[in-house]
Amino acid sequence: MDDHASLGLASLVGAVLFNMVASMVPLALLHPLKSGTAGFDELYEGLTSFYFSLLTGALTLSLCVFLVVAFLRRRGARRHPATASSVQWCAVWTFAIAGTLGATALHPARFAHGCAHAAFFPSAVALVLLAWGLLSQAPGGWAAVVCLGMVVEFLGMFWSHVLLASTTRFLDDPNSNWNLKDVQGVVFLHDFIGAGKLVVVVVTVAVQAVLVSRLLRSVWQESPSTNPLGLRPGESRSRPRQSGGMIVAPLS
Repeated sequence: MDDHASLGLASLVGAVLFNMVASMVPLALLHPLKSGTAGFDELYEGLTSFYFSLLTGALTLSLCVFLVVAFLRRRGARRHPATASSVQWCAVWTFAIAGTLGATALHPARFAHGCAHAAFFPSAVALVLLAWGLLSQAPGGWAAVVCLGMVVEFLGMFWSHVLLASTTRFLDDPNSNWNLKDVQGVVFLHDFIGAGKLVVVVVTVAVQAVLVSRLLRSVWQESPSTNPLGLRPGESRSRPRQSGGMIVAPLS
């Protein structure tokens, strides 16, 4: 962080631009790669910064690639027009974009990992939801592949953190957690469960497996290409359905 952030207009604009770029581009990951000093610690710290702090990390790399391809091919918008009015969409984008600019303007300090996780996290959440909405209009096969990639990214970061936190102090720099436990007497959940760690791991794996299977099944069933009528499992094709406040007659 820049501890000597100036309040001048030029400095403020520079800080806004820097934080906007840093909130999308993984500078902490690119720097060691560019300098040729990338070891495991530097690369993992860069990945941690990417997934924990950046807007692109919140979207995940898989979803970012999908959005780029969808934008270049201009799919989705023409084939599946939005049901919301232009006024409603204007409000959504105003909240997402103006909120982001306003939040970064109130955050003059510069962070190498940006401030998507802090100053403008409401806008980040809104943008992630919009991206998921676009993904929901993709063909079932592609949507399932993208969702699977997102799941792999999350599980990889989650379980690697569990492993490193359990076997090393690599993630505890500069040993802040150690000081909290040693000086303040704070007891972490990892220390509290003690011998029950294996049970917690098994239960966590089971819950994650159920959630992943339901996600992929839901993505496939709700896709416009595999379920053009938007029917739920077991619902009859002859039953009229409601869409955007209108009753839509079934296709015969």
